[in-house]
Amino acid sequence: MGCRSTHKKGTILQTTSLSGFARLYVLAALRPTRRGSLRFRVEHAKIVEWIERIPALAETDYALAVEVAQCPRLVKGYGETHERGSQRFDAVMRAVPELRAHDDAAVRLRALREAALAEV
Repeated sequence: MGCRSTHKKGTILQTTSLSGFARLYVLAALRPTRRGSLRFRVEHAKIVEWIERIPALAETDYALAVEVAQCPRLVKGYGETHERGSQRFDAVMRAVPELRAHDDAAVRLRALREAALAEV
């Protein structure tokens, strides 16, 4: 058998079988179409927003800007792992404007980021 489903979304591909290898080959051939996908556009917009946020923060709170620069570490992997990481990243980024009102904003953001990284 070429592949089998696991959990809700993931798939394990048996690349030692002809059908598994063929599926992987076709998937690799689709790589150039990624830039036209909705997911790519959404992720790219988030990246641009994150990059633009750092210099603006650095002008008023350098330590907070450094902590914001570390936040993409929350987004890792594929499938459900990537989804959870993206949700955590979004939640932490939404907290930044509120944290700016505190003198210890960088410390609080670091604590939020580390808590999100520790979640399984």
